[in-house]
Parts: sequence; C-alpha cells; structure tokens
Amino acid sequence: MASTINASSAGIVETADTSGVLQLQTNGVQALNIDASQNVTIPKNVTITSGGLTLNSTIDWNGYTIPAPTGTTTTFLSNAGTWITPAGSGTGGSSILASNNTFTGTNTFNAAVTVNANLTSTSGYLIDTASGGYAALQSNSVTIGNAQTGMNYSGGQINWQINNTTVAGLTSGGAFTSTSLVPTTGILGNTSGSGASAGYVGEVISSVVSTPVSATPGTTTTVTSITLTPGDWMVNATGNAYESGGTGFSGFQVGINTTTTIGGSIGFFEGTTITAVSQPVIANYNVSTNTTIYLLTQTTGGSGTQTTSGSIYARRMR
Repeated sequence: MASTINASSAGIVETADTSGVLQLQTNGVQALNIDASQNVTIPKNVTITSGGLTLNSTIDWNGYTIPAPTGTTTTFLSNAGTWITPAGSGTGGSSILASNNTFTGTNTFNAAVTVNANLTSTSGYLIDTASGGYAALQSNSVTIGNAQTGMNYSGGQINWQINNTTVAGLTSGGAFTSTSLVPTTGILGNTSGSGASAGYVGEVISSVVSTPVSATPGTTTTVTSITLTPGDWMVNATGNAYESGGTGFSGFQVGINTTTTIGGSIGFFEGTTITAVSQPVIANYNVSTNTTIYLLTQTTGGSGTQTTSGSIYARRMR
C-alpha cells in the first residue's frame, strides 16, 4: 500500500492518499483490511475474551443471511456453539445446526432449528409467543404437543398432559392408563369390514359343526371345542339335537365347560316329546393361560337314531 497514515489530535486514523483503503499488518501479514466502502475483512480468527460482541444488523454467511437478535435480553447462541451453514438458498436459511449450546435469558427462533444432541431444560418452557401457549412439538410431521397440551417421560412411562395435568399414560410394558378418558360421543368403531387381529379387543375364536355326529340318550357328547388365549372372553354357543325313526326325546341339555362334563354353563329343554331342538347358552371366561372350552350336548329319552351338532363363538371383550 503506497499511502501513509495520519493520526489527528481527535484520535482519528485516516489514509493520506485517495485510495480509501486501510490495512493493518503484523509481521508482514495482513490482519485487517477496510476498503473504500467501509467493508471490513479479517482473514484470521477473532477471539473476544470479555465484553461480548454487539451486532446491530444481520450476519451474512456465504450468501445466507442470519437475522440479528432482537430485544435487550436475547442470546442467540452461546457457550461452545458449533455453527454450520444454514440450509436453504438465498437469504433466510431455514435451520441452524448446533451442538452443546447453552441458551440463557429469552431466546427467539424465527425458523426451524435442528439440534444434533439432546435438548434439555433445567427450568422454564419452550413457548410459542404468537399463540401464547407452548410451542408445537412434532415427530415425523405429527404434532405431539401444542398449546398447553404436551407429552413427557416420567417414572418409566410416557404421560400425556393437559394444562400440566397428566390425563393418560403409556407404560414401558405397553399398558395404557387414563385418569379422565370419558368419551362424550362414544368410541368410534371399525367400519372397514375387517376383523380384529389376535390379541386385540374384538378378536373372535369360533368352531362350527354343521354335519351332525352320533349321540346316545343319557350320554354327554363333545360336539366341538375352542382354545381361548389369555384375556376376558364372552362365549356364545348353540347345540342341536335330532332323532329319526323313534318317538322323540323329552329332554335336551347344552353346556359349555372347561372339561368334558356337561356342567358349567347349561341351557336345557324338557317337556313335550320332540324330534329336533336347538338350545343356546352363554358364559363369560376370564383366563390367564390358554384354556380349552368344550361344547357339550345330552338328550333324555327317545327310541330312534339320535345325532347332534352345534357352534361356539368367543369374542375378546378387553
């Protein structure tokens, strides 16, 4: 640089020629350059040991504009922040990638923020000042917390909260609990025409014997059986009896039981002698292990050839 420097008594340093360029060097290496348009170039790192750095305008980072913080108590990023060029093109990059940052005071984010480590709050909340509630939290574009409704993890389970009060929870074992789940319009049913999967409420286990099997008066016949898996089940069954070539039978019993004895839950008919009859029976079973339920029939009287058939259905209630 061919110019010299004049220092006035007022403490102003200016170039003596008309180039308008001021350059400071140490050991023959450029340390700072100010051009005629007052653009400042610092080729090396800048270290501030105290006093902080005050910015009154935006920061331009390789063509991406980062807006200046606003407000007197705003800290944009502090304490060991790792800054990466914001995503997007032009001005107004959409995200800032940060790691191991401490935010103090009131912090304002005007665009999406991506964090490469855990986001931990020792006190205070993430607040959406535009709506006056908590900021919306999303997972895979699905909102999991918004306004004064949110979700947290505590005591080994995920809790859903409304106005900071837990109303439901999901344990690590998959059990759902609720303190105030009271539907006002009922629980919406499945309208797809598909059946409930095994293990789910509404599951059906059934067996139907449509071709009659041989029966003997006064002897219990095992028509069919089903195996219930652990759960609460409502079991419905219907037994049928027929006689041909005789005077008919005067009594008929239908039972569903955990053994092949006609006890348990029984439906029965007796009285007028008939040659064909159907009798329903219903029972509830709440089992903790796989349990076989038998459909049993037995006739009384009769002199002809007797047969029996039936069906049994169980639906998981809860």
